[in-house]
Amino acid sequence: MNPLAHLTFGGILWGDNLRYRGTRDGEYAGTDFKAWCYESVKPARNHHIKIALHTQQTEDMALWEQELRRTVAAVSAADRKRSRE
Repeated sequence: MNPLAHLTFGGILWGDNLRYRGTRDGEYAGTDFKAWCYESVKPARNHHIKIALHTQQTEDMALWEQELRRTVAAVSAADRKRSRE
């Protein structure tokens, strides 16, 4: 059995006052990379960024995305709870 078969890792990044600008490709230390770029909607002194990551071994990408959304919901709920304290 291949322990890496159908193993998917990824996530989502979001925050207040941020918008997705696009992607760009580049090279760093001899290795190609792809960057996902964000920018401020308006000038700010601080930014609050949230990142939710998920790793799962499944052939069903819809299931993987559903579990990632569950992680996002848990992060958002914890953030709301913290803001009420």
